Amino acid sequence: MKIFISIIMTLIFVGLADAAVKFRGGQTSSSSGNLKTERPAERPDLEFALSNFDSTHLNIKLSKFDAIRFERRIGIGAPLDRVSQWIGLTRRQAIEKSISELENHSDGFIMPSWFTEMTPVSFMEDALRRDQHSCGIKNYRRTLEVAWAKEIIETTTPQFERLALLWLDHFSVAFDTYNQTHSFAKHLEIIRKNSSGNALDFLSVAFSDPGMIVYLNNEQSTVQNPNENLAREFLELFSLGEGAYSENDIKNLAKAISGHGINYVTEQFQIFNSKVTRGGFAAFGEQYSNIEEFMELIASHPSFGEFIAHKFYSEYVELGEPSKEDLAYMVSAFRESGFEIKALLKATLSLKKFWDKKNKLTLVKSPIDLVFGTIRTLGTAGDRGAKFQWAVDAAEDFGQSLFNPPNVAGWPVGKEWLVGQSLERRLTKFPNYFENMELSGLKSKSMKRMRDGRDKRVDRAIEQSQKYLQDLNKFFMTGSEKQFQAETMVINWIPDDFATREYADINVSFYNVRFLGKRWDGISVRFGTDKNAKKKHRWKNMNNLSFNQGSSHPAVLRNYNDGWVSDWDGHRGWASSFPKGPHEKFRKKSKDERLLFKRLLQSMHIPLENLNSFNALLKSVDAQNWLRDRIDEVGLDKIDTKNGKEPPIKIFSLLSNPQGSKIEKPKFNCSILRTGHSLAGIFGSYSKKLKDQFDDKDLVSTETTPNLSQLLLPALNVKLDNSEALKLLGHEGYQLK
Repeated sequence: MKIFISIIMTLIFVGLADAAVKFRGGQTSSSSGNLKTERPAERPDLEFALSNFDSTHLNIKLSKFDAIRFERRIGIGAPLDRVSQWIGLTRRQAIEKSISELENHSDGFIMPSWFTEMTPVSFMEDALRRDQHSCGIKNYRRTLEVAWAKEIIETTTPQFERLALLWLDHFSVAFDTYNQTHSFAKHLEIIRKNSSGNALDFLSVAFSDPGMIVYLNNEQSTVQNPNENLAREFLELFSLGEGAYSENDIKNLAKAISGHGINYVTEQFQIFNSKVTRGGFAAFGEQYSNIEEFMELIASHPSFGEFIAHKFYSEYVELGEPSKEDLAYMVSAFRESGFEIKALLKATLSLKKFWDKKNKLTLVKSPIDLVFGTIRTLGTAGDRGAKFQWAVDAAEDFGQSLFNPPNVAGWPVGKEWLVGQSLERRLTKFPNYFENMELSGLKSKSMKRMRDGRDKRVDRAIEQSQKYLQDLNKFFMTGSEKQFQAETMVINWIPDDFATREYADINVSFYNVRFLGKRWDGISVRFGTDKNAKKKHRWKNMNNLSFNQGSSHPAVLRNYNDGWVSDWDGHRGWASSFPKGPHEKFRKKSKDERLLFKRLLQSMHIPLENLNSFNALLKSVDAQNWLRDRIDEVGLDKIDTKNGKEPPIKIFSLLSNPQGSKIEKPKFNCSILRTGHSLAGIFGSYSKKLKDQFDDKDLVSTETTPNLSQLLLPALNVKLDNSEALKLLGHEGYQLK
């Protein structure tokens, strides 16, 4: 048997093409016009008459070993209850049942409440970083990891979780690259919503996926310089694969989606008219005017389906190339279904090669498959598995970060998981994670039932966060409609050379704003001067305020028609002399807008009176003096409210409240604790032990019931007691399936 395993391992390492694809970042196209494209060649090699498919091999019934192998390949691990349901069914029945389970599956993934209850803080990132105010952004990621891990471990439909992981890899986005909490969460929502649906719909959503837009820099795309990253990766890595498109197809598509960006406050998808490239476009020798028409061209492309079919083959069947007949069958079944993902999966599982007795141990387990599959098979996570996060961290320890793939090409594949010292680390280190699992003792912890266990320290922190929110609600309720109220304000940036700079701006953001009966998630504004600008005096605004489209939500201005277009991201900007100057465009705005401008400037007295809480302003005496002069021009007179005379501005909290501040305010709370989330705890119940799952006396290997060693490594077909069976976790063959 050792010789057999060695041969299999050698086959995996030898003769397989390297599947790694490198990310080409930052490419832009400055070409104008609609570039000529060519009609692709027909692909008769991908056509297959489905009525001619020989499915007689699907009439064979599954033995217990067939059932184990089937479950390990379509799902994650081989839990006894899952394996048992396949034993005795024909292959056809097993496939139909697995697809039926997918059709009836209801995703139990619960998005953390911060996704809907909190506004992102990334638009204030510069100030937060400079003032060392931590929002615990990594904890946002961890809540998402825990939610995803919980589904993998507890699901009764593991074939859905395998599909979700496949597509998570296919549409790769790394959380830590930009720390955009809400855009990444939306990306995960899109992945899970479409994992077993229609592939064309799934691909189409990629163009409005905020996580994808940010990761591939499409928010920086402009009409003059459309960024090609998203267009290129869509054709190369998401839909067609290399060789099925031209550079002109990429350039034209980049123009077609140049208007696709995100709102910087909400981190959600937004189309910006100033970024939209007008006119028609060409792809594959045909014309299209919008993404819907482009997707029709994708669907009719002779090669569409081949690239995705290859991915399914290497995921479920083997790491080598499919035969021409198998590939044509898969693509044809996929195409005839209207590109339904479940139809492609069914065709993949129906291949004779999938069931070939010689096609054993030809797939390499990813670290996630290894860790989570072991937990699911054993029915317990052992002594170390007290938290869902443990499984995520363990997989990362072996090289696979759930939400941080190495690049847009995704995770390594196949033999790449075992290169260098990776295999040796698996064989020596992985069993240690389960070594203290007492088969009948109290140390073993089930991962089937979870409870939320918080220590006293975390409970106190949550109580403080809840009090913060109660006080915040009271703060807003007691305010007047004409008072400008915000949860907090920050100064993102002030240039060191404010007094001499050509364009000297003070970049300010407000979080959670109420004014005149309206609410804003966030507002960003710049106060500054262009008195030193090297341009004619008549073109200068002198003292001014300005806004950029997409930097507030909802928009501060009804329109930006009399503004400019940014060279950096293509968004419209608007500026006016303010409060006085040669170009007072603000006077053409509505009464409410003009009053908002005034309140925004008046709010700057808060930093001036609390300089120790605003380091950027503290360091710039010139900016301080300039601001005082501007505030003097608009005044700070109290206004009439239902409570009598009150200040026109109310700010609830600051990033810091050091000694010497004139006004004592709460510290801004931007952690997940404000929504009641905690990562401390989520402990497993002690009520289940490995003994409860596999009793040596009661569970005897029969023709219809596998023992633990067979579930772990059916290719060996050994009969070991449970304590000895755990040694198989360090076997070479256990790294394969």
